[in-house]
Amino acid sequence: MIEIINCPLNENSWVQATLPIRLGGLGIRRVSSVALPVFLSSVHSTLDLIGTVTNPTLSDVEVSCLIEAKEAWINKAGPDQVFPTNPASQRHWDEPLSIQVQKNLLENCANPTERARLLAFVEKESGIG
Repeated sequence: MIEIINCPLNENSWVQATLPIRLGGLGIRRVSSVALPVFLSSVHSTLDLIGTVTNPTLSDVEVSCLIEAKEAWINKAGPDQVFPTNPASQRHWDEPLSIQVQKNLLENCANPTERARLLAFVEKESGIG
C-alpha cells in the first residue's frame, strides 16, 4: 500500500483507509473485516436455495457455523446491536462493524487536530463521503 500511494501510513491512518468511503475511509477493505458480513449475507440470501438443494422436504435449513458467525458478529458489533432487517444485505451486516471501528478511531485520537480531520472526512462537503 505504501508503494502505491507513495506515502507512509501510521496504524490509525491505515485503519481509517480500510473504512468504507461513506465513513471517511478510502474503501480499501481488509478481507478479515468483510469476511463475516460476506458470510452472513451470503448464507441468508441463499437459505431457500440451500434448503431446496439439500433437503426439499424440510422447511428449516441448518447451516454449519451460522450460529457461531452470528455470535461473533454480536461480539464485534456490541451486545445492544440488533440483527439486520435485511439479512441478505452485506452492507447491513458490515455497517455496524465499520461504525464501531470509526468510533474506536475517534475515541483514540492523539490530539484534537486528528479528531477534527477524522470528523471532517465523513461530511458530504469533503467530497469523499
